[in-house]
Amino acid sequence: MLYLPETFRVHLVHEQLVTPAGPDLLVVLTLRSAGRDYYGMIAGLSDDSGLVVLLRSSLEDQYRDDQKAFPMDYRIALGDCDPRISLLLRGGEDFAQQRSQLEKSPIVDVSSRELYARARNSLFWTASTTVDLDEDVGGKVLDVTLRVRRRSQSAAELC
Repeated sequence: MLYLPETFRVHLVHEQLVTPAGPDLLVVLTLRSAGRDYYGMIAGLSDDSGLVVLLRSSLEDQYRDDQKAFPMDYRIALGDCDPRISLLLRGGEDFAQQRSQLEKSPIVDVSSRELYARARNSLFWTASTTVDLDEDVGGKVLDVTLRVRRRSQSAAELC
């Protein structure tokens, strides 16, 4: 059983300097079912302090909309997803390729295209973390740290 917090707060920090990674980094949240990736959505872009905030209500609303648009793909209730979620910052060439594919896709909405266009992820290496949500965290804030590393590691560029 999956227990969603009221608010997800993802803190993006530089791997070695432990300072905020900065603005406009796109993070994706992925839910699993039966151990497989099941549903992914944009959690958001980071602000100047490297923080991405996703409200449970936004996740639930987006999932409901996607269930209506793709009823054969999204059949189960959110609470029936696996309790392990992942948070991903896709970086480098992987991000560039994904952005290119999204630009060509007729089913990607305008707001998602705009977020991907603003994102600076290609400056970073891909980073991810998993979180177990098998205990009731409802009504709480879940703080998660995602450590990221710039593709160029000079000290001046990390600041």
